[in-house]
Amino acid sequence: MRRNKSKDILDYFINHYPQSLSIKKISDKFGVSERQIKNYIKQINENNSQKELILQNDNGDYFLCDDFRDMTKETSHPEYLPKERVSTIISMLVLSDTPINIFDLADELYVSRPTVESDLLKVRRTISPFKLTLDTKNDVVSISGTEKDKRRLVSYMITNETNSGLMNIEQNKFLNDSYHVDFIKDNLRIIFNQCNFVFNDYSLNNIVLHLIITIDRLKSKCSIDEVLPPNLTTHVEQQAARMIADFLSKNYDVAFSDYELRNLIIFLSCNLSTVNYNFVNEKNLSSYVSSESNYLARLILLKISDYYFLDDFDEIFATRFILHINNLLKRLRSNFSVRNPMAKDIMKTYPLIFDISVFVADIIQQETGYVINRDEISLIALHIGSFIESSKANKSKLSAIYVYSDYHQIYQYNITKLQKKYSDSINLMYSMSVEDFYSSNFSVDMIISEHPLDKGNPIVVSPFITDNELDRITNYTEHLIKQKDIKQFDISFQAMFNKNLFFRNVEGNDEFNIIENILNKIEPFDYFNSTFKENVLQREKLSSTCFQHGIAIPHSISQQVNKSFISFTCFDKYQQWGDDQVKLVIIIGIAYHERKIFRSVFNHLVKFFTDQASIQMISKCRTYEELVKTVSNLQKE
Repeated sequence: MRRNKSKDILDYFINHYPQSLSIKKISDKFGVSERQIKNYIKQINENNSQKELILQNDNGDYFLCDDFRDMTKETSHPEYLPKERVSTIISMLVLSDTPINIFDLADELYVSRPTVESDLLKVRRTISPFKLTLDTKNDVVSISGTEKDKRRLVSYMITNETNSGLMNIEQNKFLNDSYHVDFIKDNLRIIFNQCNFVFNDYSLNNIVLHLIITIDRLKSKCSIDEVLPPNLTTHVEQQAARMIADFLSKNYDVAFSDYELRNLIIFLSCNLSTVNYNFVNEKNLSSYVSSESNYLARLILLKISDYYFLDDFDEIFATRFILHINNLLKRLRSNFSVRNPMAKDIMKTYPLIFDISVFVADIIQQETGYVINRDEISLIALHIGSFIESSKANKSKLSAIYVYSDYHQIYQYNITKLQKKYSDSINLMYSMSVEDFYSSNFSVDMIISEHPLDKGNPIVVSPFITDNELDRITNYTEHLIKQKDIKQFDISFQAMFNKNLFFRNVEGNDEFNIIENILNKIEPFDYFNSTFKENVLQREKLSSTCFQHGIAIPHSISQQVNKSFISFTCFDKYQQWGDDQVKLVIIIGIAYHERKIFRSVFNHLVKFFTDQASIQMISKCRTYEELVKTVSNLQKE
């Protein structure tokens, strides 16, 4: 069996200590490229948790650090999780200039050949959205596709392996070398300011990532040579691209061909603008966007307003959204996309907003044929979320009355303060005297009074309301809203869930097969027509409904649903669901005429299962009755 090359290279350094070794000498010794040797050295250093074992001197040669003996005593081969193995295999295949033997992959990962072959199936699934294929022949494997698509894959892998919201790619296993991000950023800012571009952190980070990948690939003699689609670019974009190409050529010793330069010009046109969008309004909008973008964006807003029962969108928001869709279409036509390191966080933290954005992506796909990735969906979510969060009508408001002592209308001070602080959560319907309160009959959620009252359980405040009293009102408001939400969910839950919709261990080959198998069990009860399955599966293909580890909520609002329903499927063992795993699958089907309830049901379920303990408790339920009782008990906590 072949030995692990990383270990062989480390042993080679140890045997030649304290000599410095040139990269060419090591490459000749092991019969692999200099680029691969650099990757092995990087891997050795990354596997050591203390500090780098192998260092580089000013001449570019490599040598062992002085205390390598103490460090190598504790160094053992890395234990990769399945997801890490897939990522590592992709890294090795992308960076290699020759096909890699499957046995070499097994040795590098310290696993068996069957394990590698299983991982390669996941690799194939990961790279397929980028129009790349995995070629396996005579025990060697490689990735095939255009250079541009390989760069798109590298960009995706780097972004998805970044745990923080900030882009940290100074050292990354998908790159051959390390790069100083701030140095590149600072020089880009100078160029962009000279060209009068308007840019933000998102666009700057995306451009830096694109350039670092470009540099790394060009240094490895991997260049774009395909004809790019036509794209209208401006003189200033062409000028900026040439300035950037000159800067990179000077500092990184890379040459930009006409194809590479054209690619950079188009990329800049999709990520930068000389227009300050603060000056764009309804009257001059047509000067900045295409009629296609205008039509598509307004169609989207009309559909999501109807589908999710949102307030009408004001023209200021509509203008910003149309501009975003216009830029998105430019990127899609040029086969570019932005990367958002916070995409996964947005999906998990704001699942309803993300779900609305997936619906937007579906409309775009139906209208244009373009498939929208998760990063682009998350940027749409930022726009949709800004509207929903600022829309007072879409918040759950409590009704209230204020009871006062009519003394020179001093109570108006408290009224003004309450309206200002609680405008999003309390609808202060009436203010009245104590005498009027007792002679009237009102049904409201809350009574705030300057006097103790013997009915209505009021919150008593002083004539000049204090901060402590405001805190009490805030706590009570949150309690009432929670109870109101629970009551509303309970009504829907009782109407939509019954014994016929509870299942256990309905397994499948993947998430799509699991969904199909569950729906096959529900189908005889006439909750939906046959095409409903296609709707749910299509939604899952657009973006995973596993918003939280342990649980997936496949769903659809459809005219193919005869009666709204919720089904629960519990599993004894975790089931693979895309990149995650689940033990609980809740399928929601909402009849189109009842679509108003979707937001409250979906939001409540997502909030309810943010706690892993709740997911585990529900997944262990053996019967319908036990599940209903567990849900009821958890709601009381």
